Amino acid sequence: FVSKGSALAARCAAGGLTDLAMRVAQGGSIRNGIAVVRPPGHHAEHNEAMGFCLYNSVAVATRALQAADPTQKVAIVDWDVHHGNGTQNLLCDGKSDILYLSMHRYGDGFFPGTGAVTDCGCTGTCNPSTRSTAINVPLTKRRSGDAEYHHIVESVFVPAIIEFGATMLIVSAGFDCAAGDPLGGMAVSPMGFGAMLYTLSCALQASHTRLGMGSGKRGVVVALEGGYSPEMLAASTLVCADVLHGSLIPEPVGAECSQDVVEVVDQVRSFHTQHSWQS
Repeated sequence: FVSKGSALAARCAAGGLTDLAMRVAQGGSIRNGIAVVRPPGHHAEHNEAMGFCLYNSVAVATRALQAADPTQKVAIVDWDVHHGNGTQNLLCDGKSDILYLSMHRYGDGFFPGTGAVTDCGCTGTCNPSTRSTAINVPLTKRRSGDAEYHHIVESVFVPAIIEFGATMLIVSAGFDCAAGDPLGGMAVSPMGFGAMLYTLSCALQASHTRLGMGSGKRGVVVALEGGYSPEMLAASTLVCADVLHGSLIPEPVGAECSQDVVEVVDQVRSFHTQHSWQS
C-alpha cells in the first residue's frame, strides 16, 4: 500500500488538514470545514506508521492549533470502525487540553486491539486519580447502524464535549463503519453520518455558549480516515459537507437502539463517573 508518492501525499494530507483547522480557528469567513484527504492517519504513532496511516494528520493539526493558541481545548471524535490508537496517544504527555472520544469495533482480534472501556488516557492506561481524557465505546457485535451510533453520540459524546468545555471539534470521519464497507461490518447510512455530525456540531455550539463564546455553528473540522466502499464514501462525505455548510439538517434518527449497545453505553457512563465526569 506504499508507493513512491505516499510520503508526499501523507505530508499534504497532514498539512492540508492543519491549514484548514487554523483557518477555522481564526474565526473568519471559514466557520467549519472538511478535509478530503488521504491517506488516513489515526493509527500512526509519533514514531511509527501503522494501519494504512503514515502521519497522524489529526494529531498534527491539534497540536498546531494549540501551539498557535494555548487556550484551545480540542475534542476529537473518532467514528472510524477501528480505534484510533495513534490519536489517543496524544494524551501520553499528560495534558488535559484534549478529549478523545471513540466508538469502534472491538474484540475477536479486530485491529488494532486497543480501545477498551477502561482505556481512558494514554493507550492502555488509566489514572484513577485524574479525570479521564479518553472515552472509548467498544462495540463487540457487527451490524451496528444509525440508531446505535447516534445513541452513543447523544448519551456519551454530547455531554462530554459540553462538560469538557471544547472550543473546537475535530472529527476523524472514518466511513468504514458504513453499510456495505468490505472491512467494517457495520451498517451506518450516509444520513446517519449526517445526523451524528449535526448533533456533534450542536454540542460544540452548546459548549461555546456555556463558555461565553457566542452563538452560531462554527469550529468543526472533519478529516477523512478509513472507508473502502467508494460509493458509500462519496455519499457520506457529501452529506457531511452539506451539514457543515448548513444546507442540510438531517431528520432525527428514529430507530430503536439495540440492547447490547445500550448496555455498553451504561458501562461507559458508569466507569467514567468514577473518573471525575459528572455527566
